[in-house]
Amino acid sequence: PVPSRESVDREKAGLRQEMRAKRQEMVREEQERTGRDDVWRDEGFQTKMRALDEEMQQSEQKVEESYLSKVQSQTRWSGIVARISPLTSFNLAAFDLAAAGIAQEVRFVDALKAYSQTWQTYSEEKQKAWDMERQRGSDGSVSFNSRDMEQLTVDLTDYPRFEFAHMSLLDRLSEIYLDILLLAVWNILFFMLAYLSFLRYDIQ
Repeated sequence: PVPSRESVDREKAGLRQEMRAKRQEMVREEQERTGRDDVWRDEGFQTKMRALDEEMQQSEQKVEESYLSKVQSQTRWSGIVARISPLTSFNLAAFDLAAAGIAQEVRFVDALKAYSQTWQTYSEEKQKAWDMERQRGSDGSVSFNSRDMEQLTVDLTDYPRFEFAHMSLLDRLSEIYLDILLLAVWNILFFMLAYLSFLRYDIQ
């Protein structure tokens, strides 16, 4: 069975809460070990935190991918069963031909996933660049002057743009050939039934 969207969101919220508790525990242990409160300035500790964030993102991604896979499987099987009706075949063919069908939705979701990964990589690179700039003083030494930090800026004009292209007409036609075939079969079947009914009709 496919879980509800609410149950998936609750599961992801539980993972985030678990990771927050783990993060707080790691901060507390690091503070006790070093005897300092500003453990976030330590590069090694920042690396551990980034690894924890990546672990959380991967866990959430697995939950989301499992949910989407089940939804797509259910949609595919329901479409197969619903094709018993000619109207369903016509509707599915019309939607796919108009680039608004299930295949187009899957293509769009895949593009969003790819863009999410691209944006994640971009944001991590910008974060690293900002950290390096923050710690670089005018003489090359580490500086944490609050006035200097206020003047630091991050150039985001080169952020990656989301690009999405609809399926080509040839690809859309390849998606609907089965529905077109089913519609042709239904037309032939109904014509034969109507013709047989006409032949058996008593005109006397």
